[in-house]
Amino acid sequence: MAISPKFRWLTIPRAILLDRRLKPIEQMVFTDIMWLDYKGKWQGCYATNAHFAEMFGVGTRRISQIISKLCAEGYITLQWVKGNTSRRLLRCNQHMDLSFEGGGSESTRGGQEIPF
Repeated sequence: MAISPKFRWLTIPRAILLDRRLKPIEQMVFTDIMWLDYKGKWQGCYATNAHFAEMFGVGTRRISQIISKLCAEGYITLQWVKGNTSRRLLRCNQHMDLSFEGGGSESTRGGQEIPF
């Protein structure tokens, strides 16, 4: 899977960057999931482990471990969507303001600020 040439940078929100529970690679994967979820109007992220592995230069097994940790720690939820084929849907439990106007500093769930 080729990475889109339109993808130029990944901005890690400060709240995620300062979250010491996550290693740098976990922060990057979480931020990418959040960005893809945000681009889909918070309807979820369907990216595969192969997508993340290529993006961050690690193996799919490592990506699987990272996603499992993000789920176990409550950062994201994973569900399987059935259709002609099953697809994995990843959703962020912690939405951040990812617009440049908002500064990206607030994390919310249901309109309430939540600490990381």
